[in-house]
Amino acid sequence: MSKFTQIVSLLLAITLMATIGFAVDAESKQMKIVVRACTLRADGDSLKDDILVSGVVYLSGDYGVTEIDVHIVVTDPSGVPHFDATKAVKRNEKSPILHYATTLNDIADEPGWYEVKATATHGEDLEAYDTFSLDPPGGGPGPPQY
Repeated sequence: MSKFTQIVSLLLAITLMATIGFAVDAESKQMKIVVRACTLRADGDSLKDDILVSGVVYLSGDYGVTEIDVHIVVTDPSGVPHFDATKAVKRNEKSPILHYATTLNDIADEPGWYEVKATATHGEDLEAYDTFSLDPPGGGPGPPQY
């Protein structure tokens, strides 16, 4: 077998393996979550001490899903966790994107960095998480991050 034939055979084998691997990945269920947070006046008092947590969940492989559970943990600068749960919901039935938002009232009451973690789960086989750091105005050193 000539060197040219060996090289072509090797390239063909690599191309076939990559194609088969891609087809398997395209069939599997995968999920990614993105989280963002900001402070606002949401509960009617005059204080900007409420945290809005929102984001999207990207779902591939199963577009029949219309809701995903999202669990939120906001840890304040003292290390105290605050919990909430919501649902990510599709706005368009054919879209792989689900949206979520929830407000945790009266928890941004001390200066410093708040850590936000959102975890999306669907059944027992899909889980994804994302984190976001938030420094409300008047917080710790450095510029506020939204």
